[in-house]
Amino acid sequence: MLSQAKSHSRASASASSALLDRKIEECTASLAASTTKRLYSISRDNAATIVNYLEAMKTEVNLSDHYRKDLIELLSRLSKITII
Repeated sequence: MLSQAKSHSRASASASSALLDRKIEECTASLAASTTKRLYSISRDNAATIVNYLEAMKTEVNLSDHYRKDLIELLSRLSKITII
């Protein structure tokens, strides 16, 4: 029973990872590859938060490529800052 739970957990994590990868690709479409790499260089949780924020903004406003790139750059830099 425990091995089934672990297997289900791994499958669930894999599916959520694939979903995040797809969302990152969608949010960085038509942007430089370095912008995509920036999202992959931060924690998965922070990347998911940034991607979800960009998706929400896209429903409200027609974001330009430049603005999306700047948001990703700024938010990913801020997500790397550790507060002591």
